[in-house]
Amino acid sequence: MNKYIKKISFTILSIIILLLLSCSKDDSITEINTYFSFFSLQGTTDKTYEIKGSSLRYIEPSTIFKIMGDNYNLSYEIEKENDYIKLSYKDNNINNYMIFNSKTNIVTLSSYNFYSYDLIDRISYISKFSITKPTSSFEEVSINLSDYDIKIINEDGLILLPISIASLLISSPCNINFYFNPLYNDKTVFGFEGYPLPLVYSAINENFKGSISTLEERKNNLSYIELFIDQFYGLKEYKNMSSLDNVISSFETYKNDILSTSSDTYQFAEINYFNNLNDLHTSLITYSPLSNYYDHDIIHSDSYNNLVEKLNNDISIRNSLTKKYGKITINDVNAYIYDDSMLVCFNNFDTNKYNIIDNLFNLNEGNLYNIKNIIFDLTCNTGGEVFTAYQILSLLTDDSLSFTYQYNNSNLYYKYDAIFDNDKDLDFHDNEAHNEYNYYLLTSNSTFSAANLFSAEFKAHNIGKSIGVKSGGGTCVIGYQVLPDGTTFTTSSLKQIVIKDDNGIYNQIENGIDVDYLYTNYTDLYDLITLDNYINNL
Repeated sequence: MNKYIKKISFTILSIIILLLLSCSKDDSITEINTYFSFFSLQGTTDKTYEIKGSSLRYIEPSTIFKIMGDNYNLSYEIEKENDYIKLSYKDNNINNYMIFNSKTNIVTLSSYNFYSYDLIDRISYISKFSITKPTSSFEEVSINLSDYDIKIINEDGLILLPISIASLLISSPCNINFYFNPLYNDKTVFGFEGYPLPLVYSAINENFKGSISTLEERKNNLSYIELFIDQFYGLKEYKNMSSLDNVISSFETYKNDILSTSSDTYQFAEINYFNNLNDLHTSLITYSPLSNYYDHDIIHSDSYNNLVEKLNNDISIRNSLTKKYGKITINDVNAYIYDDSMLVCFNNFDTNKYNIIDNLFNLNEGNLYNIKNIIFDLTCNTGGEVFTAYQILSLLTDDSLSFTYQYNNSNLYYKYDAIFDNDKDLDFHDNEAHNEYNYYLLTSNSTFSAANLFSAEFKAHNIGKSIGVKSGGGTCVIGYQVLPDGTTFTTSSLKQIVIKDDNGIYNQIENGIDVDYLYTNYTDLYDLITLDNYINNL
């Protein structure tokens, strides 16, 4: 009888202990029904979590992946086990996956090109363009979050990360730039798709204003920056930060200030750190709403400010010298004519430039203006859409065009082959380029980003002769970052365009492209009489 009573007592005690443990678990994690709000995408409701004793908000990584998949019609799968979550989808016969393993605290990506579909989706509306996507995948990437003082939480199979960290890991390989940070009230998380960062800022400003960061939140901010620079910053190796030790040492001057709970102190530490990367693609767009500086202007690095000052000076000189020549103006493209030469000036590669340049060629059909030489003036062009640059190149050469990306920490390359149908006859294999002209390219140190790429391809395909001074560089697709404290930046993303030389070797073009004919006082060439005489004597 005593043994029976003891057995019952032990069973009851076990049940009580299990109930207590269960209550403890329920008390430690609070599930919050959360609405995810966007500017351009459909909002949705899912769950986020609060953990007792933590000031951070947590999320299952699968939630972000699911929202992305639903918005972009991605056929995805989510596999859950006690120790891990696997997110996967298949695209062009490539198996793409990302695994969050709580046991090892390691995140595994099938490749840095996890979202290989994104570029195609952005340009699929253009019917006169055909693209061949690669069918081979990259090498697997493993990220040990312990290196960044980040822990994957596993509570009885519920695998969680801070919203900001999960967003960084899932969104950074994606050119769509789909972010879910920061939190702006108890039950709503604000997400956005790339642009427009100032609108993101205004939407969350009032909900953040007056709040004070905890030390835990500041540590999370530092971990976020370290993880971003080490794994998702396109110029990491170019900036001599090839190892995690190099990355961490780059923070030494700023670390204490970044960890400060004083918003003014950490805000300027973050600004100074990113500015000192000396990367023209990296600029502060909006301050943290927690700081006292939310109404101030965008902050750029000294190198960017120097570029803008030189750029404005060149524009002023060009306008003063070219105003005496006949001009064809289509939107923001100006074409100046002297004798048999046309100088075509445009200061960016936005999406309408292809149609404008195409119209200029159409205007000159039948040799209406007796033009033999066309000079593209990119001296004041600071870039824009990479795809637009290739569209315009397709008007100048019948060569097949391809754009190749190299990714951080990888010696493998991802190439898209492109065919254009410029005459819109649905024949993608007829020769359509305007080969009847002599082409020239005028570049300066302000010829940046997509304009720098245009200069590289212009030279690689022997389209014509380049004149002026070396272009200003810039080769990474622009990415967007929202730090956990709400500070927003543009940055050089993982996708870095490279150019293959005559020996079949891919080369970076971050340092700019040398010209065929050095003309250091290139602004003289804004005078079309001087320019026409110069090119006719080459």
